[in-house]
Amino acid sequence: GEDGFSGIAVARFDIDGFGAICDSIGAAAGDELLIQVAQQLRSVFSTSLRCARVGADDFAVILPATKGPQEAELRVEEILRKLGEPRDIRGQIIRLTLKAGVAVGSSSTESAEGILHRADLALTEAKRTGQRCIISLPTTIAATPSRRRFDIAQQLFGATTRGEMHLVFQPIIELATGRIAKAEALLRWDHPELGSVGPGEFIGVAEEVGAIHEIGDWVATEAAKQAVHLRAFGHPDFRMSINRSPVQFRADSDDEPACLRTFRALGLPPGSVVLEITEGVLLDGREANRERLARLRAAGISLALDDFGTGYASLAQLHAFEIDIVKIDRRFVAGLAEGNREQALCAGIISLAHSLGMKVTAEGVETAEQRDLLVGLGCDYGQGWLFGRPVDAAAFEARLNGGG
Repeated sequence: GEDGFSGIAVARFDIDGFGAICDSIGAAAGDELLIQVAQQLRSVFSTSLRCARVGADDFAVILPATKGPQEAELRVEEILRKLGEPRDIRGQIIRLTLKAGVAVGSSSTESAEGILHRADLALTEAKRTGQRCIISLPTTIAATPSRRRFDIAQQLFGATTRGEMHLVFQPIIELATGRIAKAEALLRWDHPELGSVGPGEFIGVAEEVGAIHEIGDWVATEAAKQAVHLRAFGHPDFRMSINRSPVQFRADSDDEPACLRTFRALGLPPGSVVLEITEGVLLDGREANRERLARLRAAGISLALDDFGTGYASLAQLHAFEIDIVKIDRRFVAGLAEGNREQALCAGIISLAHSLGMKVTAEGVETAEQRDLLVGLGCDYGQGWLFGRPVDAAAFEARLNGGG
């Protein structure tokens, strides 16, 4: 009509952790759960309002907003409360949490696609922050972080095959000798329109939308190829450190992790690989994760815990998972000085890790003073700008051949 979308709003609802819920209760019960949610949405918003399922666990509802955004948000809060009540699914009591994004129509000319797009961006922002159930976005979104996040999500699939991504390699030094023992393979993305997109910007999005599998497999393959090359040309003891997402671990089959098949297919001995994991893998709590880690370790792959000291993982948990290497987070190394708190923390981590049979790598080493203190504490490896910034494959090989 002539009024366009003024006076109405579009709300998008998304069930938190729906995949994990289905893993727990089964696909058939998951379908039953979705039917219940759809029926509740219809009952709350009445039959006169449009309600549609627009994704696996994602619903869109058109609702009134003649009195402004507050009216729409009150209705959305009402449905979030209702949907959050305990429900019985085939004898199991399930409690859902949901995120919602709301876009209020404020223009007589805005298209249906426009308002749906804004509601999607609002939902993406709600999921990103995780702190508010409802986020309303203004009509103008061109320069918002939400818009960039949306564009990143759209462009991630196929980025590797389009040749937009490449690896760089940062040396990891054996502190006692100063020699390069390993390198960490790090991902870089240069997009023709989005420009340089940092891993901190896109890895979380890739995990959220599922692109992490395509990207992670590509990283493992390319890093393994480089390791095979370096080991064949003068560096038989060289080891490659590769990051692996908790999302990928959850998707691994029970027989053999995909990355292990990749290394074997390329002729890379698993003993020359270090897989860097985050504590999310340890704290997931699934027995399957523990078994997958044990399988990798049994094959000869070393496991390193990245950014230790920033979250909830304890050294006791590391021992239970048989982690090989603990990486002390850079924020502890940055403040390292003789006799200070950071030195005491690093000393404690190194001492306890060694007593549990683990090696320690210090991240973010930038000064000779930090290096000397770490050597004095018995730290095994160092990584950071003092020893070298991440560089492309050719430059890294030249550095390795130079013996520096």
